[in-house]
Amino acid sequence: MPCIGKARLDGSEKVVLVSMGIAWPNGISIDYEENKLYWCDARTDKIERIDLETGGNREVVLSGSNVDMFSVAVFGAYIYWSDRAHANGSIRRGHKNDATETVTMRTGLGVNLKEVKIFNRGPMFVPRTMGDVSNSVFIEEMPGELVLVPMDIWQRMELLA
Repeated sequence: MPCIGKARLDGSEKVVLVSMGIAWPNGISIDYEENKLYWCDARTDKIERIDLETGGNREVVLSGSNVDMFSVAVFGAYIYWSDRAHANGSIRRGHKNDATETVTMRTGLGVNLKEVKIFNRGPMFVPRTMGDVSNSVFIEEMPGELVLVPMDIWQRMELLA
């Protein structure tokens, strides 16, 4: 039976946070600012969240059809997810409180698209506008994996290389 839980690093103090209403949770992310845990489920076609400490206050952030969500990442006010069924593999974005109004960030990435990771060095970059995100660079770290890097950080990284 699938579940989402937490434990200490030594495996002790195991606590199941979610055990009902999930089928194939295959992406998980933590929002440390709001102390929430997000996950996407490939069978229920949902992105949900709960309170990280208690497992309470379960909310559906996005529910779709004809989607193939594989991973989810939280950054600032937004969640990003990979959708292998949309436009031959896409990275999409929505507000973390209600992602029904989605923005497609990139398409044509292929059906093998898996993880979405967000990379940030230094002070936290919180996109204030769509322009901030559209001025970001997507880097393919490994086949099927994309990383979002804010343009100003990318330029500093290039200078160091």
